[in-house]
Amino acid sequence: YNSIFSNSCGQNFTNDNFHEYKPVKVFPNPFNNNLNIEGENIELVTVFDLYGREIYSSSKIFKIDNIEWKNGIYIVNIKLESSLKSFKLIKY
Repeated sequence: YNSIFSNSCGQNFTNDNFHEYKPVKVFPNPFNNNLNIEGENIELVTVFDLYGREIYSSSKIFKIDNIEWKNGIYIVNIKLESSLKSFKLIKY
């Protein structure tokens, strides 16, 4: 996991893995029938509805086609090698 340190006398912050930061992309948002997830070192993608029910999980396929979920808001959690990213998406 990434560590962030602060010097109590100043505003300097360092991140010991800053040079390794790679963005994760989830698109399009809003989405209709297809959802793409791109990034390096993705270990697991999990999608939840607003009730907290897991509706999708995969450690292999990061492009979801022919989505038949109900219209609404979804939370996508992406577990990376050393962190967890969350995205809020809208299905129309």
